[in-house]
Amino acid sequence: MASPCLNYDVLLDIIARSDSHQTGLAIMSTCRLLRQEGARVLLRKTIWLDTEERLVSFLSFLLKEPKTRPQHVRKLVLSTYDLLSEVAEVFGVVFQLMISLDTLDMSDPETMIDSHPDLVFRMGLVRSLTSLKLSSAGLGVCQLLMLLRAPLKILSVCWLTPGYDCFWEYLDDEKWPRFHPTILLENFAETLEELTCDWWYVGREYEAPRKTYTKMRRLAINECSDSFILAPFIQAFPNLTHVSLRTYRHELGESVFDDFRDNHKLNITHQHTPPSAGGGVWQHIQEFSGHFVEFYILGLACHVRRLVLEDSYTGDTLALLAAALSQTCPEYFEFSTCSNDGYDGIGVLSAGLREASAAARSRLTMLVVNFRFKCPKPAMETLASAIWGIPLQLLKLVWGDRHDVAVEEFDFAAFAETLFCGMSSLQEVVVSRGRGLEPPDVTSFDRNGLSGSGTGTRPISGF
Repeated sequence: MASPCLNYDVLLDIIARSDSHQTGLAIMSTCRLLRQEGARVLLRKTIWLDTEERLVSFLSFLLKEPKTRPQHVRKLVLSTYDLLSEVAEVFGVVFQLMISLDTLDMSDPETMIDSHPDLVFRMGLVRSLTSLKLSSAGLGVCQLLMLLRAPLKILSVCWLTPGYDCFWEYLDDEKWPRFHPTILLENFAETLEELTCDWWYVGREYEAPRKTYTKMRRLAINECSDSFILAPFIQAFPNLTHVSLRTYRHELGESVFDDFRDNHKLNITHQHTPPSAGGGVWQHIQEFSGHFVEFYILGLACHVRRLVLEDSYTGDTLALLAAALSQTCPEYFEFSTCSNDGYDGIGVLSAGLREASAAARSRLTMLVVNFRFKCPKPAMETLASAIWGIPLQLLKLVWGDRHDVAVEEFDFAAFAETLFCGMSSLQEVVVSRGRGLEPPDVTSFDRNGLSGSGTGTRPISGF
């Protein structure tokens, strides 16, 4: 066969840049060299397999000459799970040959493992994985995590099934401790850096971790149970820098407030207990994000440099926000709320800022407020009075509706000028209108007046 008109490097670059695997395969078919080297380039891309037919085609491609093709697979996304036995057998054999597989995403491994139990043992032999995402998890996933010896750095596990039930609903109480994240993931204690847990029930009792995950930095727990015992995570992940927590509930209603308060007190007590007795606090937290109720449940008793909270929209927030700020003394505070006939979110925020400890007020340099309200002038006056004396360098105000008539009529320039006159530390006031998919309208003021306006793309928490 004649050599292609374009040189090989250009053709390999086309294979690498093309979004279509078919384009790559067509180029590879032109000569032996491109067939060999093109496969290596093509397999560096993320492989998406969502049907058994595509999986069979992919396995067939890997088993062609040269036999080293499986070694070049780097990233695999697998969302097909209803496999014939012979297909599952071949997949298990080939999977073991993927010695460079770095990233694996499986949307329903449980069904595949239930139908083909041997797969969990074959998958557990892979030693190259550093990133693993598993959805609709159950007992099979637990077995995989206990067998796997790969140097995982990033792990995400969701236990909610498509039928909206959970593995934990069918587990006896006495078995829960062995499935606590700090226990189940012990194989990765030396390497794990980021952990995302969706619908992972962590139990109502304290479970002492057996290993320390020294490299763990980011923990996100989404839709966990209402109760949350913090101590095992502090002890197992002492170097954590980022925490995100979401529970089933996002409101502090009277019917559940007593339970939350008990959980809060328990977590506070654990943190104030001497380390020799299993207590202690996090020393390196850079950011916490979540609803105010989650933050209250945790009862963090340590410095948090960036605190990102969404209001619980109940009167209980008013009494607790000042205490939360006083405990964590953030330098950056972002708060999402609303003000309407039934709830004064800006009043809650202002009271919290005003009543926070002197230490907390002295450390706050950046404040971001995301909110909606009917009448901006009284709310802005209330907020302005609350931040007097705080050494803010930046204030950002984010409105959800860019076409709100009341907001359009408000004189932001005069408001910013008043703040600059009374606050010597303040360097910039940013007004952003419009949230959602469209870029917001952003106006910036500095001490010389209007400093910029237009359509902004800078994220709310990106300062």
